[in-house]
Amino acid sequence: MTGLRVLKRLFTGVMVLFLIYGCSSKGENRGSILIGSIRSDRKVAETKIYVYPVGNHTKEITFGYSGLDIYVPIGTYDLKIDWRGTIKWVNNVKVEPYKKAEQQVIFPLGTLVVRSSNSDGSPADASVLVTPVNEGTQGIDVQRNEKGEITAMTIQGEKIKLGDKEEEVISKFKPDFRRSEPTKEAEGTEITYYFRILGTNIDLTFTKSGSAPSTLKIISYDEKVAAGIAGEPIELNPGKYDVKVEHERITKWIRAVEIKDKEKTEQSINYPVGKIIIKPTKPIEDAKEVPVAIYLEGRYEVMAKGGKLGEEISIVPGTYDILIEYNNKKHWIRGVEVKDKGVVTKEISLTN
Repeated sequence: MTGLRVLKRLFTGVMVLFLIYGCSSKGENRGSILIGSIRSDRKVAETKIYVYPVGNHTKEITFGYSGLDIYVPIGTYDLKIDWRGTIKWVNNVKVEPYKKAEQQVIFPLGTLVVRSSNSDGSPADASVLVTPVNEGTQGIDVQRNEKGEITAMTIQGEKIKLGDKEEEVISKFKPDFRRSEPTKEAEGTEITYYFRILGTNIDLTFTKSGSAPSTLKIISYDEKVAAGIAGEPIELNPGKYDVKVEHERITKWIRAVEIKDKEKTEQSINYPVGKIIIKPTKPIEDAKEVPVAIYLEGRYEVMAKGGKLGEEISIVPGTYDILIEYNNKKHWIRGVEVKDKGVVTKEISLTN
């Protein structure tokens, strides 16, 4: 037993020495990078960090996440820090043996609040979509055909269109704009590049036929930078944006809204509204439970608004057909015109 114990101790000692010297010899050429990312309101920003050789932002070495060590060979690197599509670069980060290169990155942030109301002062429920500003060389302009397909784009003053050569198009965009590596089809005749510019995703697909140069076949564009609802704050990077606000089939734009770091920007928008009241010609006991369905004139596939007999139903100005179902019978009032701030009262006989 004594001999066995001695052997175990010798084996353990050898393993410890192996681990120490093995690890140290391997680790002599390594260090680590630690990035702390915060927003300008001092809250944590969870970011992804991409590591590149100095001056070469097309060849990714490795990646990691804020708050966690990224182990790399000794050397000097450029780092791309990505927070929800917002990119910051930290260049010339020197990594030394057994040392940790630490950096803190702050992402500027502002907020936008859109307040929407009806012409009678009541709140108007609205959706809010924030898009890149369409303003000269600073924004994005899109041209579409009659099918709604994108045929050309102007991005920060650089124009691209279907049929352009791959080499010419790609040369117009900084490598820093790429949000991921391009992908190829198995046959190698199609390649798609993925960019993020001014907070939006742009995908460019090129095809090759025979010996001819590869040309631009498809432009895909997600115009959304951010989205929300009226009255709620929307977090945005400082800059200028176009804001689309939609309420009950009415779309309005607020152009070139400027967002500043640490500031709340408020915008107000107003929508026209009228009211419809449907009453029975003779009182009925359950009038308050009888449904009223309002449709756009001649279009019955989707109900524009609903309510009950006797109540005020707020609705966008227009011309409507109104359906009241009572005792398994359908009663129509057709061609009801509603104007802004107007109240239309109609009576209907439900006892026939």
